[in-house]
Amino acid sequence: MLFRRFLKHRGLGVHMLAGLAFLGLAVFGWDMPVSLLLYYLAITAGCLVVIIGAAFLTGYLLRKLMQRKEDEPWE
Repeated sequence: MLFRRFLKHRGLGVHMLAGLAFLGLAVFGWDMPVSLLLYYLAITAGCLVVIIGAAFLTGYLLRKLMQRKEDEPWE
């Protein structure tokens, strides 16, 4: 019953379960140490933070640039 609600919108739920199954296979099937898996997870999270930060900074700078152009009288 719990999974039925979780999988109602199949996109996110199925992808999450597939990702967890793959990580479980890496740990239990291919004898990957959990510490190495957590290390890669930390690197991935760090890269994601850098990418989101760069996108946020770019959007902020573009907004400031557009406001600056709107405030200047050209005539």
